[in-house]
Amino acid sequence: FFIYSINVNPMFNKMKIQKSPKTKDATKSAVLKPSRPYTEYNIFFQLEREYILQVSLGLQPDVDARRVFDPTREDYVGPVLPARYRGIILLNDWHIPGKNRRRNRQHTKSHGLISFTDLSKRVSKAWANAGSDVREFCAELREIGIQQYREEIANYSKTVENIKSREVSKKAK
Repeated sequence: FFIYSINVNPMFNKMKIQKSPKTKDATKSAVLKPSRPYTEYNIFFQLEREYILQVSLGLQPDVDARRVFDPTREDYVGPVLPARYRGIILLNDWHIPGKNRRRNRQHTKSHGLISFTDLSKRVSKAWANAGSDVREFCAELREIGIQQYREEIANYSKTVENIKSREVSKKAK
């Protein structure tokens, strides 16, 4: 059993994957720790990015209809989207942290319509001018995320404790 660590060398901007022997805390790596919840700004950034790409720049996303976000679905636990964002197409898990751990991200060519720097500047200006309905939406969704994270982290801690206690009992035999 080996644990892999990734070291990034800032001088050369390259990643190195190193194989290291089992550590004392390998139990925690056996169970996937829950992802931290998004902040209000993280949520806003995702919404505004799609708004800029789809409305301002005219990009039409190529998304399977089964993967499109529908706020009327019974498994969505959150507030109603602000009016500004109701016409854009979002993925069904856009608001869930750690989604890249659950599904493999497809490698796609960049849209090339706007650089990340320009996009970030536009989003930060939009955040400064965001209305109260948008900020309240982001705050409510963040609070829901925090509550879910607390529940998931409690379950994670119990699972890790159970695994450790089983390992200790195995060693005692």
